This record gives sequence, C-alpha cells and structure tokens, in this order.
Amino acid sequence: MPDPISLAGRFSIVELTGQLRQIELLGRALPYQRVAFGGSTNSKLTFYPGNPSGTMQVLASSLEPTVIQGMWKDRFVPGQVEAVGFDGLSPGDTATASLIVQAFEELRRSGQRLRVQWYNVVREGILSRFTPTWIRPQDVEWEAEFTWFQENVEAPRAGDEPPDDRPALRRSMDENDRAFRSTRSRSVSSGFRAALGALIRSERVQLAQMFSALNAISLTLPGPIVDLSGPVGGLAAAASTIRDEAERALVLLTDLPYTEATIVDSVLGVLSAESWRRTVGLTQDGLAASATRVALREAERNVGALGQTVVVPGDTTLRMLSLRYYGTSDSWQIIADANGLTDSLVRAGTTIYIPPQRSR
Repeated sequence: MPDPISLAGRFSIVELTGQLRQIELLGRALPYQRVAFGGSTNSKLTFYPGNPSGTMQVLASSLEPTVIQGMWKDRFVPGQVEAVGFDGLSPGDTATASLIVQAFEELRRSGQRLRVQWYNVVREGILSRFTPTWIRPQDVEWEAEFTWFQENVEAPRAGDEPPDDRPALRRSMDENDRAFRSTRSRSVSSGFRAALGALIRSERVQLAQMFSALNAISLTLPGPIVDLSGPVGGLAAAASTIRDEAERALVLLTDLPYTEATIVDSVLGVLSAESWRRTVGLTQDGLAASATRVALREAERNVGALGQTVVVPGDTTLRMLSLRYYGTSDSWQIIADANGLTDSLVRAGTTIYIPPQRSR
C-alpha cells in the first residue's frame, strides 16, 4: 500500500503572523516525495548501584528540520499554485517559476511563523533556508528547509473550513471561453461574435473583481477588527453584473434570427452555428448560477462578521470571555491577539473586541 503522503494533492503554507499570506503547491508544483518529518527525544539512562534495572529520565523532545526539494517549470506550473497576498500570483494561470521563487524568498526573509501541511502532517515553524538553482530562466530546481516549533498541530477538518469557490468560478469561465472559441469564424457573422465577445470580456473583468473580494475575505484571520462589508458587497455587485451580462448574452444567443447570426446558407453550417449558440448559452447560464451561488454563500457566511465589543466587568478574564463566546476557554488567545494583549488578565472596565466565531 502506498505511503498516504504520496496521495496528497497539495502542500500548504500559511503565515500565522505578519501579512497572513498563503500559498499552496499542487500537481506539478509539488515537492518531490520522500520527505522526512523527524524528531527525537533526549533522555538519560541511569543504573543505580545494586539495582539491575536502569532508570530512564526523559529530558526533552526536539523536532528535526525538514528539507524539501523540487523543480518548477514555466511549462507546467500555471494552474498549479494557489496564492493569496503575493505580487503576481493572482487567481488564474499566472504562476511562473520566477514568481513562485519570489514568493518563497519573501517567506524566508519575513521570518514569520508558518503553518505547513502536507496530507495529515501539520507543523508550525519558519522557512529557515531556501535555495533556488536556476537551470534557465524558465526552469529552476529548488530546496527549502523548515525549522519547527511545534508538531501534531490539529489539522482543519474538511467540514470546518468553508469551500474555496475560486477554482469552481475559474472552471465556469474557462468552459464558457472554450465554448465561445469552439466554432469556426466562417460559420458565424463577425458582428454577432463581436457583440457576444464584448459581453464575455466584461464577465471576465467582473470575475477578477470576485476573485479580489474572495481573497480579501480569506485573509480575514484572527487579528484586528476588520469590516468585511466592503469585500462581501463587492462580491455581490460583481456577481450581479455577471448575471446581467449573462442574461444579455442569452437574449442574443436565443432571440437573434439565425439569418443574422450566420453567414452561410448550407444546412450543415446553420445547424453547426445553432448548436454552438445552444452550447454557449448553457455555459453562460452555468457561469451566472455559479457567481450568484458564491455571492449568496459568502453573504450568509459573513453575517455578523464584525464581531462585538464588551466592557469587562470585575473578576473577568479572557479565558472566561472565551468560554462564554466560543464555548471553550482555550481560545482566549484569539481575543488577546485581536486586542493586542499578552495576558488573559484584563482590568475591569476595559472595552474588549470579541472576534467573530468564524475567526477561530
């Protein structure tokens, strides 16, 4: 039976401090396999006189650095990297070897605490070394070393994290583009293609706005007070525009007589053009539905996302507030981080911001 880690489809790095950036390597961008996540326990064995059995004293445990290696090629990395917060690595097939190297160099220089996950292995540490070896401008071999603070960090369960809607939105737009480009230009009038193409380009622009809003929402981690009304509102506005443009495209695709849409008189040419119009209509309908679904889901998810403030009464600690608002006293550090505090004890009368439960 293969090692489970060989079945893992993504290698994830999330900044827990600093700019809270994220990057995930998929498919052809993944590190090479056979990665060691080792550790050791320091102990002292003592044999006392007259006692045939030794006494073992466990002193401490330590985590060994993990070194990963791989290769990035411009031919293969587009669509294989999901990143938030790095220049150039925007949603879509924008990844290049140079941009990924730049992102890893930024993580190394920042020295921020990172959460790294590959399959069920989750550790926290820093990227202590990163070495790119350029073969040519488009191809680079690389090696990265992580130094760990903590192991066996609880990995988020599938049901705990909201779904990432960006891949589904991209697929809907890509399917629409492929359908639009699938017919031969000589069977469809240039004016019809131009009008429909203008609507599709407008949808592309609005989709980029949706990606920007989703990125802004995904970056909302435990920290200072963040108003999500802007990103959520922008998401809804972009989705509404996509829906309007899709409706215009559907009217154009269904209501325009075939004599104006096609420039050929043959039966096969007309049938081909009409089949193309139906196919594009279906993909337009799917894109509008996908955009609307994402906007509604984010709006529902972020209701009350501003959290709330409380005035701390006497004899109340952050642990007690955590138990009251989160159901567990162990999440007090989230409240402390959001208010710039380092201790669970606070002075009576202090106004404390309680981050929304989704921040946990």
